[in-house]
Amino acid sequence: MGLLAPFRIPGLRAVSWPQGCPTGEAYWFARNPGLMVRHRAGHLLPAMAGVYSYKLMEARAWLKHSDTVLGLSEWTARTWANFGVPESLLGVLPYPIDLKRFRPAEPPAEKPPGEILFLHLGRLVPRKRLDLLLAGFAEYRKRDPEARLLIVGGFAYASGYRRLLSKPELMVNVEYREAVPRAEVLALLARADAVVQPSENENFGSAVAEGLACGRPALVGPTNGTKDYLPASSVVFAEYTPAALADGMAELAKRIRADREGIAADSRAAAERHFAVEVVADALERQLRN
Repeated sequence: MGLLAPFRIPGLRAVSWPQGCPTGEAYWFARNPGLMVRHRAGHLLPAMAGVYSYKLMEARAWLKHSDTVLGLSEWTARTWANFGVPESLLGVLPYPIDLKRFRPAEPPAEKPPGEILFLHLGRLVPRKRLDLLLAGFAEYRKRDPEARLLIVGGFAYASGYRRLLSKPELMVNVEYREAVPRAEVLALLARADAVVQPSENENFGSAVAEGLACGRPALVGPTNGTKDYLPASSVVFAEYTPAALADGMAELAKRIRADREGIAADSRAAAERHFAVEVVADALERQLRN
C-alpha cells in the first residue's frame, strides 16, 4: 500500500496499491518548464529530471513483482496503462476515509450568511497550481465581492512560488496559513463552503474526499482523478485557465446558495458510496480473490 511491491514472495499473489504513477508528476515538469522558470523555480528542473528518471526506472523494475496494480482513480489507471502496464493487470480503488471522524458539522456562528468560502488544503508544489488558484479567484471575486479563499499548506519545494502571496492584487479576500494541526482540519472544513483543488495530474485528492465526507462540495480540474467520485452537485472546471477556474467558482457558489442543505447531503452520500471503510475493504477483498 502506497508503493509498488518491491519484492515478491513465492506462492503468493501480489497486489500493489500505490499512491500514483510517477509519470503523473514527471510528465508535468517535462511539459511545463516555462511555468517553472516564470516562478523562479527553473533551477530545480535538472534535479527533478534526475529524481524522476530514477523513479521511472525503479517503477519499471518493481512492476514485475505485481500481479495487479490498483490505481486510485480511472485517471491514475490510464497513466499506468500508458506507462506499459497491461490493462488486464489494472484495477481502480480509492483509499478509504474515516467517515465517523469526517462528518458534516454546522458552520461557526460568526460566519457571515452571504459569504462563500473556498478552501484549498494541502502542500503547495508547482503541479498544485497556486498561481492558477490565486489568478482565478481574483477574477471570480470581481463578480462576487463576498467570496473568500483560505489557503492552507506549506511550500514543500519551489519556495519561489511564495512570492505570489506578496502580490496585493492577488490577495484581496485571501487568507494564507502555512500549516494547521491535523486536529483542526475538521474545523476548517466546517467553516468552508467548498473545497477547491486546481492541481494538475492529481491521482487522488484526500482533501476533496474528506471535504465530501463533511458535506462540502468540490471544484477540481479535468486531470484530477478525484472527479470520478464527485456527485453531480460538485463542479469540474473546463481547462487550466484563470477564466475557467473563475467560471467554476461562480457555478459552484450559485449551486451552494440555491440549495446548501441538498448539496451537503449529496456530498456526504458520495463519500459514503465511495470511501466508506467497509465499501473499500469489500472491493479490495474482491481484487485479492480474483
